[in-house]
Amino acid sequence: MEVPPEVRQEIVCGTESVLCRMISLARQMSQAGCPYAVAVDGWYGVDWAGLQAGLRAEAKAQGLALEIVATAELYKPGQRLRRIGSHS
Repeated sequence: MEVPPEVRQEIVCGTESVLCRMISLARQMSQAGCPYAVAVDGWYGVDWAGLQAGLRAEAKAQGLALEIVATAELYKPGQRLRRIGSHS
């Protein structure tokens, strides 16, 4: 598969570089007066506490206010959803 040059130049690798780029893009949107949200998805092996700490530190360094909302607690096990559904 060939990756176009304009896509290749936007690829960022490494934890610190990725965190910096994520916050930089959010800051650009904020400065332009645009509403923005950043969503991060991952599997159970992700160091979520470390990721949050890194995002907070980078946001502070770039002067951006940051609110982190963990959504893992929003999901319910299938069995619980079936029980809830059976009551309707």
